[in-house]
Amino acid sequence: MAFVDDTQGLSVLDLPDRVRGLVIGAAVGDALGAGVEFQSRESIRSEHGEVREYLGGGAFGWAPGQTTDDTDLAVAVFDTYLENDGNFDLASFGRKLENWYRSDPPDIGNMTRDAIQLLTEGVPPEEAGAMAWDASGRNSAGNGSVMRCYPTALFEPLDANLVSDSIAISRVTHADPRAADSCVVVNTIISQLLAGATATDGVSVASGGEMDPRINEALAHLDDPATFDARGYCLGTMQIGLWALLNFDDFEEGLVATVGLGYDTDTNATVAGALLGAKLGYQSIPGRWRSGLLEHDSLLQRADRALAMQ
Repeated sequence: MAFVDDTQGLSVLDLPDRVRGLVIGAAVGDALGAGVEFQSRESIRSEHGEVREYLGGGAFGWAPGQTTDDTDLAVAVFDTYLENDGNFDLASFGRKLENWYRSDPPDIGNMTRDAIQLLTEGVPPEEAGAMAWDASGRNSAGNGSVMRCYPTALFEPLDANLVSDSIAISRVTHADPRAADSCVVVNTIISQLLAGATATDGVSVASGGEMDPRINEALAHLDDPATFDARGYCLGTMQIGLWALLNFDDFEEGLVATVGLGYDTDTNATVAGALLGAKLGYQSIPGRWRSGLLEHDSLLQRADRALAMQ
């Protein structure tokens, strides 16, 4: 893989800091949001005021600093690239999903569960997501592929394969075009950020592609977080992540505000953390959050292995 330096006079972070910020930022967001997942913003405000520490507990009894299925599945994407010389292999990814499913994870989204169950029954990965979507009445556009999409931006930066990989990886479990195109948008912006573009320019580039018209409508309304659907909808999660990216130059404040929006707090903060980390870098993440993240070292090793593959 090769990143293009497009900083053009911007305040430059080196690429390793951005890449590590992306990977650790996503996991930090996941762990920060895990303890209040499914709570409304009013409930979070009443019980905690602001969530500034890893709480643990929550709906699935997480340990403080533990990540959820969001990070588990991002690791499955990450390791598929790492084990295939930086290329994506759909069959390998499908096997990783099956193995994870058989480990009896405490939290798994409905569409993800239905699609992986089909994988275990022998349905090919390029067909499982579409079959699960058809069975749902084609009404499900959850955020379960957006939460795991970011490794593609590391291995296919500023490349046509970024679009095709983002869509193919989404469609293994989430075939709705809103979900697949949300992954394309997030990965395009991350790729731009890693290359040194501003957040505004990154969003502008991502807005220029041919996508489901509902994506463009969502991208035109990133100003008011009270209007975002924070309950697990792919477009709402995409909007929340981009709102945090565009409105915060402080990693901690951006994630605290994101978690404060409530509901699908782990996934919304995963996407926001990835974007903010790619923008602001690893050193911008509070030290207490880095040191308290249970999967920190293994994730940092993956980030450095990706960097070594350039």
